[in-house]
Amino acid sequence: MSLSIYTHSTAPWSASSYSILVTRTLPNMVRDGHQVTLGTFYGLQGGPLPWTITEKNGKPGGTVMVFPSINGNTYDVEVMIPAYQYFKADILLAICDVWVFPPEQTRHANFVPWLPIDMDPTPEPVLKSLQTAVYPLVYSKWGVEVLAKDGVKAHYVPGSAPADIYKPGDKQAARKSLAFPDDAEFVVSIVSANKDALDRKGFAEGLLGFARFAKNHPQTYLYIHTNWGGAVDIQALVSGVSKREGIDLQKLIIRPDPFVFAMGLLDDRYMVAVYQASDVLLNACKSEGFGLPLIEAQMCGTPVAVTDFATTDELLFAGWKIQGQPDWSNGLNSWRIRVYIDSVVDALEEAYRNRGNEKLAQKARNGAIRFDNDTVFNQYWRPALKEIEAIVSKARVAMPNLGHDVPKVPTPTANGAHQEAVLA
Repeated sequence: MSLSIYTHSTAPWSASSYSILVTRTLPNMVRDGHQVTLGTFYGLQGGPLPWTITEKNGKPGGTVMVFPSINGNTYDVEVMIPAYQYFKADILLAICDVWVFPPEQTRHANFVPWLPIDMDPTPEPVLKSLQTAVYPLVYSKWGVEVLAKDGVKAHYVPGSAPADIYKPGDKQAARKSLAFPDDAEFVVSIVSANKDALDRKGFAEGLLGFARFAKNHPQTYLYIHTNWGGAVDIQALVSGVSKREGIDLQKLIIRPDPFVFAMGLLDDRYMVAVYQASDVLLNACKSEGFGLPLIEAQMCGTPVAVTDFATTDELLFAGWKIQGQPDWSNGLNSWRIRVYIDSVVDALEEAYRNRGNEKLAQKARNGAIRFDNDTVFNQYWRPALKEIEAIVSKARVAMPNLGHDVPKVPTPTANGAHQEAVLA
């Protein structure tokens, strides 16, 4: 049978890593005949918009109706169950962190969270929210193991990227297309979100390590792809590192146009050029639930330098591990890693010595290609959805009538036509 899937996440066109997962996953569900509706807590306000799904030949293959956020401050948790009931969905698929969802809400649905685990042990808020999950999905095998230690049986479904888009190319041509400095001999890139004031992505350690490395390597540049006005004040950090290390880091840093970045105009092909132009991707994060840039960079033949923690052993095919020490996450009350600055420098030195190594580039590509969108869907999503279908068919959750008098609205079917949905 096919499933009616009510998905709760961010809008497919918004600047969020969850939006990337949405755009790389939901289309294949639609192509497989599942009816998909998307409710958002970020990226759309005011009214619903249709999202046209194309077949592999480029022809329209279906429509996902994307519904707006009502209250993004609460992740729209108060909307999920009424929407789930309204669309008579078989499952509630949440693509985001799970701790924001109270079990008092999700117990009224066939709750299928697809979530990251990036600390050990599992934080208590995560365990609490998973109490009502009928089929938890986790991005990493490491996450499955961490949850198992806490008595939670989870299922491995990794993130993905389109390998036909993320692929190797001419380094000099890519640098020219991005207007990188002509004298750039070695380029390090950081591609990370900037949403955590506690600096989960390790911008401070990454910049300190790069500054010490750059002192001994003229014509070295650092491209930083992030929101400079986010939770961490990147400009202040750059100034602080420059003063501490006695180097004018500002002259060595490349950043995307702030307006273009803010408007979300930098697409997959732009990111491909970034990876192709780079000699190494630096990820000095304290914890990662998956790490999409690691896969994207290696698909493009670019090695990575990444913290030796969590998902690294699953995603590092060509590159170097950055060592660190345990770091306590206050509030979530669990452990992650804070990298050693000297280890960042050592990893960059290894990347410098191996610049232009074609065998390393091919190793990166060969390893990462297993995370191609279609491969992941065929190997992991199809079997998971089949098992979920069996669960749904045997034990449908009895939904209470929540008393909402909601008018009829058109909702899409799998083939893009419209039908009337009514509240049961």
